[in-house]
Amino acid sequence: MQTTIEPFASDESAPAAWLLSVVRQATAGVFAGAIAGGIAGGLGGRLAMRVTGLMATDAEQGTLTEAEQTVGEITFGGTLELVIFGGVLVGLIGGLLYAATSRWFAGAGGWRGLLFGAYLLGALGWTVIEGDNFDFATLGSVLVNVSMFAAIFVLFGVLVAPLHSWISGSLPAPGLSVGGIASLPLYGLGLLFIMMGLGLILSAFGEDGREAPFYAIIPMFLIVGALLVIWMGRRNGQRFERLSDLQGNARMFAVSVVAIPMLAGLALGAQSLAQMLGEAY
Repeated sequence: MQTTIEPFASDESAPAAWLLSVVRQATAGVFAGAIAGGIAGGLGGRLAMRVTGLMATDAEQGTLTEAEQTVGEITFGGTLELVIFGGVLVGLIGGLLYAATSRWFAGAGGWRGLLFGAYLLGALGWTVIEGDNFDFATLGSVLVNVSMFAAIFVLFGVLVAPLHSWISGSLPAPGLSVGGIASLPLYGLGLLFIMMGLGLILSAFGEDGREAPFYAIIPMFLIVGALLVIWMGRRNGQRFERLSDLQGNARMFAVSVVAIPMLAGLALGAQSLAQMLGEAY
């Protein structure tokens, strides 16, 4: 039977133990997110782009996309760049979000990854499926393009959930044992990944555009809100392993933590989709 780490369990009352458990959970999250992102966002994104290129007309072959890539041209360097920057690095953010909110989806059991992927699509899908990206509307079918890139979010969720459970269950706690000492480089790399993920989120505040701040606001709202919900549950003596464990104000706040980003994301996503359909038809 696979074990998982419950970093915010009620018996871990000491601040040092609580902090260590947060680091373990987040470290497992960024490693899982990097792997899942490389597969779903990197390789999956390249496959989606290839299909889009095949749907393009002869006149569109060889033209430049919104990302200044050549339509119909697949190179090793371009694929590697996409895997690293569009997959692994973005996956660090997704892994942090899963580590922060995994308890909200724990009640779904084996379907938790699919549910998280669908949630991620609703809350943040508009960051990739952008209404002002003319590639979606002009290259091939807008509905096919949107469906393919939407599937990347779902695939990421399906991959990151079991990866997170496996890594968190296998990662030794730092200590004086052989395994504890051997794990220190992993925690060091994990902390670097955590800082990179948070840095990528916060860097969005410096981007241009009316919607750019939401690139940072929604993920940070989820991370900070998740920590606050866990703190509320501990303060009220409620063991929080899944949403049904919370009662009263803690449960209401927990629901709002995931509902608000979802509502905001769906509104932005609907706006993007309407803009793309308007340009295509």
